[in-house]
Amino acid sequence: MLVRSYASIHETTKMTPGNTWFNQLDLGEGEMILVSYPANHSQGKRAVGGKIFVTNRRIAFVPNRLDALLWGCSIELPLAKVTSISTVPPRIRLGEIFSGALRSRLVIRGRVEDGDYFVVSNPQLTASQIEGLIKQAPV
Repeated sequence: MLVRSYASIHETTKMTPGNTWFNQLDLGEGEMILVSYPANHSQGKRAVGGKIFVTNRRIAFVPNRLDALLWGCSIELPLAKVTSISTVPPRIRLGEIFSGALRSRLVIRGRVEDGDYFVVSNPQLTASQIEGLIKQAPV
């Protein structure tokens, strides 16, 4: 049986326990959080609960404390590498029932070819807000 420690789960995006439910993103020097959104990130055939953080340097997803213990992965993407932000309509596929595909989702492209899919409360508004922040961020 493969066992991963709490520290090894978060090799790419550093995080610390924030409160009872959510973890917080560890920030670099001079980095600041511009906005955060509760979200579910589609990871394989499931949706991992957590938060999307948009900073002046990157977009990161940090799983909540429970999903982090259940192998939910954190991700990050430098703002300069974001190629597009859009939304997709729901799609009904048996293999995607638990990954959030039954709802409209936010898609952030640039890290993986197909993009990272997120369930957020208002995907269109979230997409436009994040696009606006990326345009304003210093290069």
